[in-house]
Amino acid sequence: MSQGTIWLDLTILVNWKGHLTGIQRVEYNLAKRYAELPNVKFCVFHKESNKLAEFDFAHVDHKFQALQQQTTPPIGEEVSPATVARPLYRRALSKARRVAGQLVSPEAKAFLRGQLHRSDAKETPVVFKPGDIFFITSGDWSGKEFANLIIKEREKTGLKVYLMVHDMLPAILPGYFVPGMDEQFVNYMKRMFAHCDGVMTTSQSSKKDILQFVKDNHLPKIKVGMFRLGDDFVKTEPIKPAIDVTKDKFILYVSTIEGRKNHMALYYAAREAQRRGYVDFPKVVLVGKRGWLSNDFAYIVEKDPVLSKKFIFTRPSDQELAWLYKNCLVTVFPSFYEGWGLMITESLAFGKMCLSSDQSSMPEIGGDLVDYFSPSDPVSMMEKIMHYVKNPRDLQAKEAKIKKDYKITTWDDSFQQVQAAIKGMQKD
Repeated sequence: MSQGTIWLDLTILVNWKGHLTGIQRVEYNLAKRYAELPNVKFCVFHKESNKLAEFDFAHVDHKFQALQQQTTPPIGEEVSPATVARPLYRRALSKARRVAGQLVSPEAKAFLRGQLHRSDAKETPVVFKPGDIFFITSGDWSGKEFANLIIKEREKTGLKVYLMVHDMLPAILPGYFVPGMDEQFVNYMKRMFAHCDGVMTTSQSSKKDILQFVKDNHLPKIKVGMFRLGDDFVKTEPIKPAIDVTKDKFILYVSTIEGRKNHMALYYAAREAQRRGYVDFPKVVLVGKRGWLSNDFAYIVEKDPVLSKKFIFTRPSDQELAWLYKNCLVTVFPSFYEGWGLMITESLAFGKMCLSSDQSSMPEIGGDLVDYFSPSDPVSMMEKIMHYVKNPRDLQAKEAKIKKDYKITTWDDSFQQVQAAIKGMQKD
């Protein structure tokens, strides 16, 4: 790509608390492969000091593994290199003691500790040089500070800046966000699009949205590279979660619970099934944390004297999620808008039929292996669910086609596409 250093910003991933969502998985899987290259460094933006600081990927890797196992530090506890390095230091110290056969001296302890903490993210400022590349996989669009800093560095050093944009949702459907977020997002994108060397995204739908945004806001033309997200997120031994479900007797929706994800359509579908007397309508397992604009949905479901027994809210480990994918009847994805549609590809990677919304990127991602419905038509979704409940041979045929025709994209594949796209934008 370049003779200079490739810098990856991992601000969101470094500061993430709680269960993983798709964006953190994307950042981690790209960063993990970049970390194997000799000319790559990582950094995080500290808003309070308005500085970028180096960050050792080993700390990010440790934290990601902990999040996968649901051993996240308590909310409010800062995740620093010292926090995540502590168990590494203890293991190293224990091994040193066994080898030496005696207690390690204070000087040796200090040496080991220094080696493990040598990349303290708060003390090592990023210094860009001519020829460097800055790939923003996270960033910070909550204010002007991050964009101003990058624009200044680009003007000063000639830094090449490439921006990862997962979707343009806050600009397209601002009503699905809390007040002020849409304005912050739009202002950030205006500034960054006008001062970057290219944008990376994951679907033709998102590319179209980006180019339309540029046109509508009278910004200079920009280069847009594309890559397909990997499907191999979950590589683990399945473990049945401690919830009341039976193999092939439940449907699965994996997504943060928020307005635009349209979980309410599933409730309306279940109500219509109840009205028609479909007692065999499956249980609905909802995997994901509760996000903004979700309280009404959760309250309505939990207070329903009949249907509350049909809905299960859960936040499983990756091992438990693998079991849910492997043992569900079908997956459902009624979202109003997606930049990609991660659950569709994960479902197909597990060989499972997905019933999906027909909006934005979703038909592009699922192709002819997925059944579609309008997200504004929960009755259509209900009828598709009941069709496969009552016609298991049709479902078996669909799963056979998925097994035959679906080609899994690995994260190694995705990484190669990212590298090729950035290299192509540099040449254009």
